Amino acid sequence: RLGEYDKAERYYVEALKSNAGYDEIFFNLAVIRVKTGKLSEAEKDFRTALFINPFNKPAYQGLAEIYMKDLKANAVKGGEIIEKGADLFEYDPAFYDMSAYFYLSGGEIERAVEIYSRGLLKNPFYTPFYERLLNLKAKSKTAKDAMAFYSFCREMDLRINRNPREALSAIEEAFAYKDNYFLKYLSAKALFALGDLDSAQIRLGEVLKLRADFSDALYGLAAVYEKKGRYKDAAETLKKLLSFEPQNVKAAAKLEEVSKKI
Repeated sequence: RLGEYDKAERYYVEALKSNAGYDEIFFNLAVIRVKTGKLSEAEKDFRTALFINPFNKPAYQGLAEIYMKDLKANAVKGGEIIEKGADLFEYDPAFYDMSAYFYLSGGEIERAVEIYSRGLLKNPFYTPFYERLLNLKAKSKTAKDAMAFYSFCREMDLRINRNPREALSAIEEAFAYKDNYFLKYLSAKALFALGDLDSAQIRLGEVLKLRADFSDALYGLAAVYEKKGRYKDAAETLKKLLSFEPQNVKAAAKLEEVSKKI
């Protein structure tokens, strides 16, 4: 088996001579070198892959796995490279979580707090980040703002069920409303509860312009279409949601239900 890895390594090294700008080749070479214990070379290859294509998600994971093998020595370095991934994949909690984990392992508490805070602001219903900030007794302005925003969103979500008109007013008056995809989503949810389907549809369109892969907004838009009797549009919206989240059981079940009405 080792011979097979050596052969594969030689193949990719040779391929780079004529295709040095392909991040996939550097990535595959790094994977092979990890398997053969050449971690230093593998680290360089993963980093080169990211230099060519910063959106190569598996390359971040590959570096994280290398740095985890000697966490004490690589904690800060790991935190910094994964933080770069969080800057690009800004709605993916896993990047914030892993970056903060590395920083905490290196004793960089304040940097971990900032990462959790940023992650919570981008994903206001992601309770684990809120709980970690509480456990760390975070007191920075960013942390306080993130925790207050989390609490506000949670309260508004509950208030929509009790008094959607009051909730809508409070949401639209919020300081961050204009450019925040999540507050716009909550306002759309309130409009839907009030039966204003046209306004809810417009608002959800605004949400999806800010974050095209937001599954809750896509599901909400499908619900609007279904209420309007636009079953084909509802189905297409659910298919788009499932292209982002193939394992979303709720969306799959709703798609099956709506498709029967077409």
